Amino acid sequence: MGIKAIDGKGVNRAAVICDICMRREVVTCDYHRSKSQEWTPNEGQIRRKITAQGWSEVKGAHHCPACEAKRKAVNSAKREAKVAETKTASVPAIRRPTPEQEVDIIVALSSAYDRKAKRYTGQETDATVAEAVGGGCMPGWVAEIRAAKFGPAGNEEAEAIRSEIKRIGDETGKALAALTARLDALYRAEDKRVRSQGGPGALAGATGAQPGRISRLEPSRHGIHARAGYEQAAQIE
Repeated sequence: MGIKAIDGKGVNRAAVICDICMRREVVTCDYHRSKSQEWTPNEGQIRRKITAQGWSEVKGAHHCPACEAKRKAVNSAKREAKVAETKTASVPAIRRPTPEQEVDIIVALSSAYDRKAKRYTGQETDATVAEAVGGGCMPGWVAEIRAAKFGPAGNEEAEAIRSEIKRIGDETGKALAALTARLDALYRAEDKRVRSQGGPGALAGATGAQPGRISRLEPSRHGIHARAGYEQAAQIE
């Protein structure tokens, strides 16, 4: 419908009519003479006024504030639906094994998995079984079927390595304990020799201090005390 002039005396006015719901809005405006010498409303002035009131003009059609809000809401919903559709289309579908592949996986697992020991035999893994099945079989498919129908992961070789690590750890612990005992015995013998030659132990006894052996945790003190004992022994000799 657009903009319509209002005839009559008084303040110059014009009517703006919504092209969707036919709502009518009257605004004051100037008039100017057209080329055909007719007085017509100043449409530029009118558009500025109704735009400030929430009206809009879309492709030559006038929309009142209510109709414009509905149009924007519809367009927004269409854009969101299009974005969601694009995202859905861009996400690749998750590959799943075919029924034939599932049978092949179970057959391969039956040969490669030790149910009693609850582990793979030898160096077998989900990846090696998938490779043996072929046809694009994924290790994740094997892992899913293996966990559901056979048991946990792990294989014979990994178990052997863990046992070897434990054995070496135990042997190393025993060797360290033996070396520590030998070191303690060496320190005790050195303490005894230094005291017998009038070293720090004897001096501590003379002053009433508590004599004690040189700690194996204090090698720097041991070195100082030992040197003092050697020097005193040399003077006595």
